[in-house]
Amino acid sequence: QVMGGKELVRKLVIRRLLTRPGEFFHLPNYGFDFGIKDVVPSTELLRVRKSILEGVLEEPEVSDAGVALKLDGANGILTVQIRAVLQPAGETLEINTELPIGAVGF
Repeated sequence: QVMGGKELVRKLVIRRLLTRPGEFFHLPNYGFDFGIKDVVPSTELLRVRKSILEGVLEEPEVSDAGVALKLDGANGILTVQIRAVLQPAGETLEINTELPIGAVGF
């Protein structure tokens, strides 16, 4: 079965979220500069959100996107909610995923 459309974009976005820059030598800027179990200071949430949004918008099929974050510091979970508009048909893709993070600084 060939994966395409929304499911392919979902897979690519999640892969980008879980990849750090430099992990693919031929794509040095691919990925997200935040890793699983990293400490996320609450003061950095706007930067993290912006970085995720920029990464999602780099996917060729995505024409527009929005990102919301919810930090559950007590349990070490960063919930990432992504809503992307895909071209050419204007379909909407919603991705909700939880990323385990380290201790939360304030």
